[in-house]
Amino acid sequence: MKHLFRSLSLLLVLVFLFLPLVSCAGGSGKTLMTLDRDGVKVSLSVNFYRFQLSRLKGSFVGYGYTNGGGSADDAGFWSIQDKFDGNNLQTWDEYYRAQVLETCKIYLIGLWIFEKNGLKLSETAKANIQEELDNIVHDYGDGSKTKLNAVLKPYGVNYKLLKSAYETEAKLETAQDFLYGANASKLGETVKEEYLNTHYLRFKQIFFATYDYEYIVDANGDKVYYDENGNVLYDTSGYEKDGVYYLTREYTKIAYDVTNGTPKYKTDAKGNVIRRELTEEEKANVLVDAQTTYGQVKDATETVFENVLAAENGQSEFTDGYYLLRGTDYTSVSTDLAYLSEIEQTLEGMEIGQDKMLQSASGYHIIRRYAPTKGAYTMEVNEVWFSTFADGLMAELFQNDAQTYLPQIAVKEAVLASAPSLADVEPNYYF
Repeated sequence: MKHLFRSLSLLLVLVFLFLPLVSCAGGSGKTLMTLDRDGVKVSLSVNFYRFQLSRLKGSFVGYGYTNGGGSADDAGFWSIQDKFDGNNLQTWDEYYRAQVLETCKIYLIGLWIFEKNGLKLSETAKANIQEELDNIVHDYGDGSKTKLNAVLKPYGVNYKLLKSAYETEAKLETAQDFLYGANASKLGETVKEEYLNTHYLRFKQIFFATYDYEYIVDANGDKVYYDENGNVLYDTSGYEKDGVYYLTREYTKIAYDVTNGTPKYKTDAKGNVIRRELTEEEKANVLVDAQTTYGQVKDATETVFENVLAAENGQSEFTDGYYLLRGTDYTSVSTDLAYLSEIEQTLEGMEIGQDKMLQSASGYHIIRRYAPTKGAYTMEVNEVWFSTFADGLMAELFQNDAQTYLPQIAVKEAVLASAPSLADVEPNYYF
């Protein structure tokens, strides 16, 4: 199920990369918190706090996080203590319940700004909300809101409250756009550059793979070469028979145009490229090559590094290098991206211009840290790295601006205590 709204995930400690958060919102249920300021009063109910808890637990369970050997679906997971602030012991339940509560406060402030300034949801936002709700009713309620409510009940919400949640999230986005402009358009270059240099790590790498791809081959075991349209590309200077060109008149070995053609990778039934692990002997040879290259580039000039990179790996599609968002758990996105988390952690301990060599499950990476390029977030080649740049920047600014309002938020402690613990709440994977 696609999620249609922006998220505070880049800002808040409790959320991992690309984990979307549905906001706390008003509606039926006991009032948990209220912000009453300048004649504008908004509130959130405990139902949505519980809903947030269920979504957080669902993310922990879904991503397979473990704590002390247990999974997030085990009650013991949440009772283990840790020093999250470096000093004081808290259980995982205590810490993450508090983080969810702070998330709700942020949404409450967004609601207040929305109402205070007389803002309205756009017709597009309304249509997106309704489209998502219609899909949910169809997919999880067999077209019936009554059936859907039974599905949603374990998470403390129903169709009405779910709609309110989506509307609240959209209102927070509208409030952020009001303050900072759509896609941070009201913010100056200085603010954006500071955010870039604070939150992103740039590097380039020379990569030595410890795997190989399997290619489509013909009956002789030779790679088949294709043109850009997927047609077999022959070397027409060969000998033709029935529309196929061969190297000799025995018509056994096909003549492919290896200069202008491209071989194709084999794929499985799901379309994934098939790889094979190298043999131990092949891996040993790769390691020797990697170590030799590392000796050539370590502490060498940038020109030397990039010349060797081009010679070993060719021209990368990422001509400005790679950009990683600090503190991101790339493993939570895909196990195939685990190496990015390893590189991110290594880069944190490196100076600009320094080189390191590390090993991942995919091979050997010789990395060099670079200073971010000015305006990197505007470059088309970097689009994949900065798709959440504006959202993250606005979320951070909003978090800072929210500090003024936080002391005025009244939380009903007795109502808060009535919400289930993370050990008891149902994990929510879908809403």
